[in-house]
Formats: sequence, C-alpha cells, structure tokens
Amino acid sequence: MIAGTYRCSLINKMGEEWPILRAYGDLILYEDENMLKGRMFPTFFWLDSPFRGGTVDGNNIEFTVYFATPCQQFGMTIKATIDGDTITGTADTPTGVYVLEGQRVQ
Repeated sequence: MIAGTYRCSLINKMGEEWPILRAYGDLILYEDENMLKGRMFPTFFWLDSPFRGGTVDGNNIEFTVYFATPCQQFGMTIKATIDGDTITGTADTPTGVYVLEGQRVQ
C-alpha cells in the first residue's frame, strides 16, 4: 500500500561518513484516477508543494515536485521504493542527488 504520510529526510553526503545536509519534512502520498498525487510539507527548506501525475509500479514510485522560493523555482524528481512502512530512494535536484529516507506516520 502506497498511500500514507511519511516523515522523511533528504541527505546530501560528501563522502560516505559525513552528511553535509539533512532536511526533514512530511510526504503525503495517495492514488487518484490512476495517478500518484500528494504533497510535501516543510520543516526545513521544503515548501508546501502539491504534485500530481506521478507513477506507481508495484512498490516503486516516481514523481516531480516543483518549488517556488523567493529567489527561484526548481524541480525535484523523486524515485523511491516503499517497503512496508519504510520509504527509500533518491531526490534529483539542481544542487545534486540526495538520499531520501523515511517512515510512515501512523
């Protein structure tokens, strides 16, 4: 089951042992009209951003969310796998690829 709220972090690592950035936020996922839809809510630099048109293939998901900051607008493409209550994957952003990790919130 894909639908749910996930408490997530994005991690950008410089070397294996040293995370240089860890950002936290909530990711809400649901399926509607055969599309993956949802929202990302901020707790650090994420802005409240809805998305639609994502895809689901078994436990794998993919979507692009767009953020508008006071300085610019940019997109972030998430590719992740949901295994039970755990989500793991990558977030491809203009500043690099981040590791996505999270747990479903009950």
